[in-house]
Amino acid sequence: MPVKAAPADEHIQRILSLSEAACRSEEMEYRELHSGENSNVQKTLSFVAEGTRLLCESIRLDAEVARLSGEQERLRAEAVRLEDAWQSAHRINPTKFPDLEGRDASQRRLLSDAEQIGRTVLVLSNVQNDLKGEASRILNLASDEFDLLSNQDAELLLASLDDEDSHDVIIRLLKRRIARV
Repeated sequence: MPVKAAPADEHIQRILSLSEAACRSEEMEYRELHSGENSNVQKTLSFVAEGTRLLCESIRLDAEVARLSGEQERLRAEAVRLEDAWQSAHRINPTKFPDLEGRDASQRRLLSDAEQIGRTVLVLSNVQNDLKGEASRILNLASDEFDLLSNQDAELLLASLDDEDSHDVIIRLLKRRIARV
């Protein structure tokens, strides 16, 4: 029988499937969810909101990585196109299109720019992985904090939520917590 994913892991997967705008909207819902005086509830909800914010940043970086990867490929393709054009022209008329030193400066510059973009993509991918890791750590911390809520606080928070998917992680954490008591 397959092992059921932890609420934090399910939340991460669901959030990462959203657009950045939908993610930001959900982040704001978590931030505005409970405006009561109870600091324990506020603390747990702030962990969920912060974990969600980090996931939104990861989604934003994913879009930037995709854009930069496309630009990197475009630059490489342009360098190949220029080299192929020169090779073809040189074969047809080597006198008019001699192999002079520096004749491929544009191609080298394009490839250099593509390499720099590739390095940037690697850095952004590493940052993205760090964001996901930190979001997971914070959401697991939120899970621990939910376990520390008093029965009254847990039931109060659960009663204030509807069963919308947007609050799925909180609802599952609270139901799990109440079931243990």
